[in-house]
Amino acid sequence: MRVLWALLMCLAVATGVWGQAEVPPKAPASVVHCKKCHTSDAPTKEHPSLVQCPRTRTKGVHSTDEAPPILTLGQPGGYYDPVEFPHKTHAEMSEMGGGCYQCHHYDQGGRIQKCEECHSRERARTDVGKPDLSGALHRLCVDCHRQWSHATDCATCHGDKPLPKAQSPKRVVYETNYPDGAIVTFFHQEHVTRFGLKCADCHQKQSCAGCHDPKKGKERVSLPLEDHQACSSCHANDECSSCHSTEPMDAFDHGKRTGWIQNRFHMSLGCQRCHTTPGKFTKIDTGCESCHPGWRPKFDHTKVGIAFDEMHAPLECESCHTDDAFATPPTCANCHDDKSYPKDTPGQLVGAAGKP
Repeated sequence: MRVLWALLMCLAVATGVWGQAEVPPKAPASVVHCKKCHTSDAPTKEHPSLVQCPRTRTKGVHSTDEAPPILTLGQPGGYYDPVEFPHKTHAEMSEMGGGCYQCHHYDQGGRIQKCEECHSRERARTDVGKPDLSGALHRLCVDCHRQWSHATDCATCHGDKPLPKAQSPKRVVYETNYPDGAIVTFFHQEHVTRFGLKCADCHQKQSCAGCHDPKKGKERVSLPLEDHQACSSCHANDECSSCHSTEPMDAFDHGKRTGWIQNRFHMSLGCQRCHTTPGKFTKIDTGCESCHPGWRPKFDHTKVGIAFDEMHAPLECESCHTDDAFATPPTCANCHDDKSYPKDTPGQLVGAAGKP
C-alpha cells in the first residue's frame, strides 16, 4: 500500500496536479520571468514559494501614452455619484513618484487588470486583509489629496468643488551653500514653455504637495545638493557663474546672451523650433535661408509692416539690408544722402505699425 501511495505521489508531481502546469488563458504574456518572484518551478496557491517582492524594482512595459484620458469610478444609484477620474493626468504625474505601480500593484509586466478583479464590490467579505473596492480606491486617493488640500472633503471628487490648481511659479530663488555665489535663480515658467521640459524631467520622488499645496508660497527655498543633478543634464559644461550669483538674476535675454536679437516673429517660438537637438543650444546659422529656403521671391513685405511704394517695390533686399542684416534697422545711405529710416519710410505703414 505504501508503494502504491508513493507511486501516486510521484505521478502527481510529474504531471503537475498540484503545480501550475500552464499559464491561465487570461494571464498576459509577461516580460517578467517566474524565477523573478518564485523560488520554485511550480508554485501553488498554498505554497507560492515567494521571494522578497521585487515589484517596486521591476520596470514596467506600459507608458502614459496608453493611458485612457478619463475613467468613470463607481456606479450610479449609490449614495454618491460616480467620479470622472482624470486618469491620464494622474498617470503623467505618477512619473514624478512611484510610477503606475502606485495604483496598479501587480500590472507592471503585463495586462492592466480592473480593480474589481481583486477587490470585491461587496463590503461583507471573508478576506478582511484585502480592502473592498471602495476602500481600495479611497485609500489610493485620500493620502495624496490630503497632502495638498489639507482636507478630505468628499465634494472635491463627488461634486463640483474645484480642486486647487498647481502653482507654476515664474521663477524660484534658491539659497545654496556655494561660497562664490549662494543665490541660484531658476526661471521655472521659461524652462517649461520655452525649453519644453516636462515635470518628470526635474521632479523625481516628490509628493503632490510640492506643487499643489496652496499654503506653500516661499519666495526663497534651500537647494539640496542632489538637485544639482537635474540641472547638470543640460548645464554640465556651463560655468558655475552662469547659475550662481550673489543676487537674483534677470530672465534669459536672447540678444544679450547670444548676440542675436529676436524680433516679434521669433519671440513666441519655442527653442526647439531652431535648436532641434534636445538639451543642446549651440550656435546655429541665423540666416533666413536656414529655416525659410527660397523665401525671397515670394516674401510679402507687408508682413513686417510696410507696403512698398512704386519706387522701392522692384529693389533687392540688399539695397536696404546690407549684408542681409535683417535684425538691424535698414539703411537708406546706399541710394539717398538726405533720408534715413525710420524717419523716412519706403512706402506706407500697414497693420499694427500703421493701422491705415
